[in-house]
Amino acid sequence: MHFSHARKGVNKIIIAQVFAILATVLASGVGLILPVAERLTDNKDVLNTLLFMISVAMSGITATIVLVLMAVFSFFGYGQAAKDEAAFKKSMICALVGSTLTISGFFVQIPNDLLSTLLTSAGTVVEMFMLVYAVSGVMNLAVHCGQRSVTDGGRFMLRLLVVTYLITSVNTLIIRIFELSEHAWIVSIVIGAINSVLELLRYAFYLRYLRQCAAMLAAYDGEAEDE
Repeated sequence: MHFSHARKGVNKIIIAQVFAILATVLASGVGLILPVAERLTDNKDVLNTLLFMISVAMSGITATIVLVLMAVFSFFGYGQAAKDEAAFKKSMICALVGSTLTISGFFVQIPNDLLSTLLTSAGTVVEMFMLVYAVSGVMNLAVHCGQRSVTDGGRFMLRLLVVTYLITSVNTLIIRIFELSEHAWIVSIVIGAINSVLELLRYAFYLRYLRQCAAMLAAYDGEAEDE
């Protein structure tokens, strides 16, 4: 039995995760800069403030383009892998819905911060299910390939996903609670930085797990051809 579709699909998902890491870095930069930008709007130095806001906008546009690329590779990657493992089909659907919510939230961040938070929060929940289904799919493939280590790694990944998403969700709620506080911008920067580190950690481990899966499938397909 071959898993060539899953192997090719996972390779596309790996590319999507590289874009996801880049998008997280860019979006985090915008998220950390915006609180400072809002304070600069009262600054009398109009030129510096204008240049600052232009740089934020350019970073936001770049992040949006990267998010779109991530969404495309994720959708087609999960779709191709779904031909060999049904769990990836659920990930494909979640990738489409989650990316739509996240990109929409990013677009409305400046004019409507509350709506942006609601959209991105919903996108985050959908993204969590996307990754959970994908990890479950990899674990199912690992059973077929007889790779116990990949199955055990999947259990660790599932625990990491739940913990990091739970912490970032609570942190987002804390930001909303303190948004009317005098020091809200400081809280936003600190918690935003923590969330960014957790997101990068999650993507890095997921990328590593996908690479293990790709290597497993390549070896398994090679053995199947030899037989």
